[in-house]
Amino acid sequence: MIHTELKAVRQFQKRKIQVERELDDLKENLRNTERIHQETLRRLESRFFEEKHRLEQEAEKKIIMLAERAHHEAIVQLNDAGRNVFKENVYLQKALAYHLKETDALQKNSQKLQESHTLLLHQK
Repeated sequence: MIHTELKAVRQFQKRKIQVERELDDLKENLRNTERIHQETLRRLESRFFEEKHRLEQEAEKKIIMLAERAHHEAIVQLNDAGRNVFKENVYLQKALAYHLKETDALQKNSQKLQESHTLLLHQK
C-alpha cells in the first residue's frame, strides 16, 4: 500500500514537473508572441505615420499647385480684362473724337445759319 502511494506520489511529481515545463513553455511562447506582436505594432505604426506624412506632403503640394494655377488664371483673366478695357478705351477715344468733330461742324453750321438768319432779318 505504501509502495502504491509512493508510486502515485512519484507519478504525481513527474506529472507536476511535466505540467510546469508545459506551463513554462506556454509562458515563453506567450512572451515571444507578445514581443513579435509589439514589433509588428511598432512597424505598422511607423508605416502609418510615414504614409500619413507622405499624404500630408502630397496634399500640401497639390494645394500649392492649385493656388499657383488659380493665381496664374487670375492674372490671365486680369490681363484679358485689362486688354478689353484698353480696347474699349481706344474705341471710346475714337468715338469721342468723332463726336467732337461732329459737334464742331454742327456749331459752325449753326453759327453760319445764325449769321444767315441775322442777315436775312436785316434785309427785310
